[in-house]
Amino acid sequence: MPKRMVIFTVSIGEGHHQVSRSLKEEWKARGYEAEIIDIFSFMDETKASKMKNSYFKSIHHYPKVWDWTYSITNCGLTSYVVRPFLSNWWNDLIQYCCQSNIDIYVATHPIATQIGILIKMKSHRPVKLFAVLTDFSTHHLSISKWVDATFVAEKRELVKLKKRYSNVVFYSFGIPLRKLWDKRVNKSILRKKLKLPLDKTIVVISGGGEGVISKEKIKIILENDEVSSHVNWFLGKKVSDLPEPVQLQNGSTIQYFPFCDNYHEYVKAADLFISKPGGVSMAEAIKWHIPTGLLSPLPGQERINQKVLLSYPNITLLDESVKLSTVIGKLQEGLEQNPIHEHSRVRVIDKIVAHSMLLKGSGEADTSRLPVDRELIKWNTSNKSNNFRKRERSGISW
Repeated sequence: MPKRMVIFTVSIGEGHHQVSRSLKEEWKARGYEAEIIDIFSFMDETKASKMKNSYFKSIHHYPKVWDWTYSITNCGLTSYVVRPFLSNWWNDLIQYCCQSNIDIYVATHPIATQIGILIKMKSHRPVKLFAVLTDFSTHHLSISKWVDATFVAEKRELVKLKKRYSNVVFYSFGIPLRKLWDKRVNKSILRKKLKLPLDKTIVVISGGGEGVISKEKIKIILENDEVSSHVNWFLGKKVSDLPEPVQLQNGSTIQYFPFCDNYHEYVKAADLFISKPGGVSMAEAIKWHIPTGLLSPLPGQERINQKVLLSYPNITLLDESVKLSTVIGKLQEGLEQNPIHEHSRVRVIDKIVAHSMLLKGSGEADTSRLPVDRELIKWNTSNKSNNFRKRERSGISW
């Protein structure tokens, strides 16, 4: 059984790091080696800084430009265009991986997936490559015949992808979350532990690792309601000086927090979670049926996420006219219709193990806890079918 896994993350969003950590936790729990690599750590420091600064500047100051950029790159032909550039920019990473005894690569970002493909093309030993999506729709740079399996978040999208790309393996188990999100805890017990008021509506606000969310809109929404709330507002990781607590005219109090290790406990204790539609934070809210209001989507992927997320009964879009007490009441009505997902990271790793058993010379694998993966066996024995050759000739981009 191959034991060495490298998980590629990118330092332009906390969600990629969280998913990478969840997969590493599960892989190491089974006795295997795992390493997380931020692909930007292998890029020239000046070039990496310019690239990341350009991204953040675009999403904050030129959102239409980033929407256009995202849209234009979200097609199959893009891979042919970007690979020569990626091969040059990340040559050190590609060479490092090709010279290392790494058996499995997992990519949590479309660009990381393309780098994984370049590694697989140039590697002189059999390796496996998997793409694990951290959002609720799939960017086309994560789809390729070079990828052994792509793990998407949405079952509805899974059906469409399987029809369109019959020679690519897709699974849908939801977005992998860290083990600390598995445990169910009574809200009253959590509130006592966190010293939160038991007689007030608890609202948790988060703008992700970057802390990006509209402060003006939030305060207007909070003051719209005659029912006062106790608000725990989590700022980004880069915030060092926290603002003083604030009391609003309707009696609501706002207390500011840094991005901290027990953040998950505050979210589980909340009556309402307010956030931008990031993939991982929304997966956490869906798992625990937490009434959730969406604000301030970033351009590109998060705006697409928002369209998908509004189909969930515990999620709604907030604007400056809403009353939070009314929103919470309506969202709580349909919560039982949305069952808690199984632990996604466990099912993702199960499939990675099953696929990795097919590596030549990999030795014996511990299959005692795995069911026979008939879908995988069927696909693996038929991937040279007429349909596969037809798609090869058709010029579909990978």
